Amino acid sequence: MGVIMGDVPELDRLIRFLGEFDTAAVRDGSVGNYAGSLKTVPVMVSVAGATLRISTSLYRDFMPACPPGGRPLIAGVTVVADPPSVVPPLTRATRLAVVHGPMIWTSPVAEDQGRMRDPSQFTVVARGGPKWGPGIVVDVVLEVRDRDRRPYLVRAADQPIGRTD
Repeated sequence: MGVIMGDVPELDRLIRFLGEFDTAAVRDGSVGNYAGSLKTVPVMVSVAGATLRISTSLYRDFMPACPPGGRPLIAGVTVVADPPSVVPPLTRATRLAVVHGPMIWTSPVAEDQGRMRDPSQFTVVARGGPKWGPGIVVDVVLEVRDRDRRPYLVRAADQPIGRTD
């Protein structure tokens, strides 16, 4: 079953899955077909009258000072109002899911800008992910909540994991 904005039971099921752990974890998403369902989340979502989409920066660090095999995945996700406008006040991102085949990394996110937030976008970061990639593509799903804490999911499909050297 695909996730569409009006599909509340499926949205509720995915929100519960993403919130099962308070800390980052890699899980087998084939159980319960969570990986498949997350891959059908829409790429744009309407929150308080604004259409939101996300863009990502996913990478692993392989700088010379890194441990052998590089550092774990870091995910930066920017929430943008599209067309450019103001992101609704008090909209916050809470957690993300990175889907790689049947595997899913779920993690809480932290806002990057804090008080310097741009009214038309904001960026969140999750660190300490799995050692997937670089050179692969994944789907990223972000949970955002409006001022009343209602949850929404939005996806960026086929996102590359890069590397720093």
